[in-house]
Amino acid sequence: MNLPSKMISIEQATQKDMSEVAKLSMELLKHENELTGNYFTVYSHEYYVKKFEQKLNDGQCILVAKINNNVVGFLMAEFLKTPWYRNNDVCMIDEVSVSEKHRSCGIGTALFKKVLSICKDKNIEEVKLNVYNANVGAKNLYERLGFRDLRQQMSLVLKRNSLERDS
Repeated sequence: MNLPSKMISIEQATQKDMSEVAKLSMELLKHENELTGNYFTVYSHEYYVKKFEQKLNDGQCILVAKINNNVVGFLMAEFLKTPWYRNNDVCMIDEVSVSEKHRSCGIGTALFKKVLSICKDKNIEEVKLNVYNANVGAKNLYERLGFRDLRQQMSLVLKRNSLERDS
């Protein structure tokens, strides 16, 4: 169910938004841990507030989606110049999160439309992001927006205890 676009405002985050952004990031980690079997370590709320404050101070783009002045989603992106790809000017989407209550309401799409508009203004040639295979909802959103699989990263988890016994 999409919300009317006039109900959702997308704006550049400020320091006062960082506590809510941190909560959404932690909610995303909880969701991804449910999908991946507790793959991620979750730190304190204060840790994430400081992390996002630092990213904001470093000039990363952090957009927030608000409904009635309440943060309900965010997108963090970094604009890079890289000599390794044919397209030198790249936007790397680092993190996207929408509150569980507001998923499938058009907020993720609105965040992406805003960052893509910024990319166009900056003459960015390519937008990249990473997504976990188990996060089907996010993958579906990205595919609807035109993203396509480019590569697959694989992982082999070696349990520390089994390594210690062998030494």
